[in-house]
Amino acid sequence: MPDSKLPLLKYEQFIALIFNEIERILAEVQNGNFETFYALYYDLWLHSEQNVKICLQNDQEKDASIVGIDDYGFLKVKLANGTIETVQPDGNSFDMLKGLIVPKYN
Repeated sequence: MPDSKLPLLKYEQFIALIFNEIERILAEVQNGNFETFYALYYDLWLHSEQNVKICLQNDQEKDASIVGIDDYGFLKVKLANGTIETVQPDGNSFDMLKGLIVPKYN
């Protein structure tokens, strides 16, 4: 174990710190300040500008890059022609490791 001068943080203290931060962020969002939340979210976001392929029903694909989330939390992608589309999880299967967004068909 490394020689550390930091005091041991108890579980209760750690959990209290987490909940205090959640309450602070929630209060900002409830007061209409979404920008603080979005800035924090995108600082931790892994998929910005990730290139993906959207598989279509006719075995064709659309190239796109991920640009973020919309106001409802759904994934926004930018198509090769510059169009921004929202991809909703109820109609798609996401495989980010393969860079695929595949529509579910009944």
